[in-house]
Order: sequence, then C-alpha cells, then structure tokens
Amino acid sequence: LATFSSLASAFMNNTAVVGALLGTITQQRRHPASKLLIPLSYASILGGITTLVGTSTNLVVNSFVVEAGLPALHMFQFTLVGLPVALACIAVLTLSARLLPANASTGNDVRSAYFLEARVMPGSPMIGRSIEHNRLRNLEGLFLLEIEREGRLISPVGPAELLHAGDVLVFTGEVDKVQALQRFSGLAVFGAGADALLKSNLAEVVL
Repeated sequence: LATFSSLASAFMNNTAVVGALLGTITQQRRHPASKLLIPLSYASILGGITTLVGTSTNLVVNSFVVEAGLPALHMFQFTLVGLPVALACIAVLTLSARLLPANASTGNDVRSAYFLEARVMPGSPMIGRSIEHNRLRNLEGLFLLEIEREGRLISPVGPAELLHAGDVLVFTGEVDKVQALQRFSGLAVFGAGADALLKSNLAEVVL
C-alpha cells in the first residue's frame, strides 16, 4: 500500500491519491483501517517529494529558481535526495504501523447511521395521497431519499408522488429522529440501513 501510494503520488496530487484509496481501505476487512490510514497519508506525501510535479511545493521552488535567472529544474532532479528520504521513512512507517490502534469499523456501521426504512402498510390512510399531502417533505432531521416499489427505485421523489401499499420509504439523516416517523399512521419503521437495491444506486464521491 505504501509503495503504491508513494509511486502514484510521484506523478499525481497526493490528496487525489489518498482520496482514491480511502474508500477501498475503509471497506476492506483484512486489516483495520486505523492501521492503514496514517501510513497511506504519509507515504503519499513522501512520494510527492521525489519528482518535480509530485507536490506543489516543488513547483513553487522551481518557479523561484526560474525567477532568479537559473536553469529550470527537470522532472527527476528531486529524486536523488527525495527517494532515499522516502524509502527510509516508508520503512519506519512499516515498522511502526503495529503501534497504531486496531479500531474495528465497517462501512455498514457508517451506512446504517444515516439511513432508515419504513413500509407503507396495507390499509394505511397514507395510501393514495401524495408525499406533500402526507407531510413527508419537511421532516426534522430526515429527508425522503427514495421509494422502493415492487423491486424498482423511485428517485428523486417528487412532492406529487402518490404512495402505494407496500412502498418502502428510504430516509436519510439523523437516525435518532426516528420518532418523527412513528407519528404516521400505517407507516412501519422496520430497520436502519438500505438493502442491496438501494446500495446499488449510491455512489461515493471525493471532492
């Protein structure tokens, strides 16, 4: 991991490298993410010091050199000094990683902290009425994200969408606001977290 991130950071922005690997690290189960995140961050920084484009600092130094009337630095002029430093520090990171805490966490735990599901039960007075008429648009701490109906997803949910019996309403927001859903007659909250159909419709984005 350290080798890959440092090599990638030699030619890419280190923030982009960390962002690209962050999701994979937190979702894998072989090693606790808490033992990998710090080495990943430092390895990407160390890789950046080995080339001219690896970090913006090197580019700034190069601009100062040019302004001083000296020849511009070439791509691998930092490698002679940067590579030994990077290798030595990565070795230290590898040896010291065992000292980092092994905090177990899963992507499902994070996901369940933000999603709630509720089913429209047969005979509910909400059936045949729109989302807006049922006052599901302005719930405190919760937002109606999607509706699962007969194996398909309705997203985004418009205010004029009519509810059907058996609809599964997927809310996102603060799970401790679940009491806001319990006041609706014929709406059964049956779990936290989205099923496989919902998960397939979500994407992770790094800004």
